[in-house]
Amino acid sequence: MINKFLLKHRALAKTITWRIAASFLTIAIVFILTSRLLIGLSVVGIEFFTKMLLYYLHEKGWSFSNRPRKGTQIRSFLKTITWRILASLDTFIILFIILKEPVIAGSGAGIEIIAKSSGYYLHERIWNKYRLEEIK
Repeated sequence: MINKFLLKHRALAKTITWRIAASFLTIAIVFILTSRLLIGLSVVGIEFFTKMLLYYLHEKGWSFSNRPRKGTQIRSFLKTITWRILASLDTFIILFIILKEPVIAGSGAGIEIIAKSSGYYLHERIWNKYRLEEIK
């Protein structure tokens, strides 16, 4: 039953698992920069909606193409780059709106590029181990 659900709603399932992992990273990064947990929670609260939408659209956009071939490392790498550009821009805008500090907003987005790119790539590779062809 869960396999059938994942087959039909793979993009949604990936969106949810990535949002959980990324939220923990965001709280840690913002806390390191500001020493204020409430700011981190506020950013995650806003990102919950903006990044879920962006991630879903990103996944759907990539699902229309089979280049590079699905399941390959190069595809995961390119998806990591395109996602990180969208997501870090989103984080920068949210941090800037909340803090009105361009240096902290830029630092948060910069740290996020490294930390979350690594996390996103790992997330992609884990999901590729659970491939649709193997579910059938």
